[in-house]
Amino acid sequence: MGAIPRRALDFDFSDVPRDWYADDLYVSTFFDAFSILLPEGERFFVDAVKHFRHLESDPGREAGHEADILGFIEQEAMHGRAHRAFNAMLVRQGFTKVPKYERRLRRLLDFGRRRLSARAQLGVTAALEHVTALLAEQLLETPAHHEAATGEVQRMWLWHALEETEHKHVAFDLLARVDGSYGRRVGTMLLSSFFLVVIMSGYHVGLLRQSGRLFDLGVWRRGMKRLWLEPGLLRVLIVPYLAYFAPSFHPVQHSRPERLIEEWRQRLASS
Repeated sequence: MGAIPRRALDFDFSDVPRDWYADDLYVSTFFDAFSILLPEGERFFVDAVKHFRHLESDPGREAGHEADILGFIEQEAMHGRAHRAFNAMLVRQGFTKVPKYERRLRRLLDFGRRRLSARAQLGVTAALEHVTALLAEQLLETPAHHEAATGEVQRMWLWHALEETEHKHVAFDLLARVDGSYGRRVGTMLLSSFFLVVIMSGYHVGLLRQSGRLFDLGVWRRGMKRLWLEPGLLRVLIVPYLAYFAPSFHPVQHSRPERLIEEWRQRLASS
């Protein structure tokens, strides 16, 4: 893998419509709900990786591993900052329960820090990094997804998506060096997936309720079609998600062509 760069980008969310994804409330609030998870979630990821960072400074370790961990930490820190600004925008748009959702998530993750071993926390991080990388690559690869978002929001999500593809191997590789147990890898993926679906679904429904359109069948029909049928953002993630359960799995095996990543690096550098 190449070097993991640090990019310090600023975003202006002062003029973003509520239905910023193709004028589709359902899909917009789906991504809004995902954003609510990210500042605290990525802080959890950084803490999980930092716990084992000292191992990479030992004599005899490859220098590239330590550089990868530093790149991972710096990128995730910038993601957290950007999504805190995005979430503040949601509050201004009338989604006033966002801070409450963030506090609930913080308490849950603090509980996880107390009750899960450091290795289990790293396993959760590797699992959810796989999920976010799959979502990121779909956003980069499919014009129907990345062209649906409006200006500054599009720029933010594509920058985040690119960096997820750049560091997607870091937590997995560290977990393999710390604990190569297949059972831990699979177990933490199942646990993480369950909580991700339950929590994010709750936030999504909550945002729809605050919009006053929770029971609008047209909103649900259009949104579910986009996510599951055409272009089918979630449908196409099923098979690569299941690949994580193969004993021989490694994130690099499922990377998109390097030319796609390089193309987005150049596009973001000129934006």
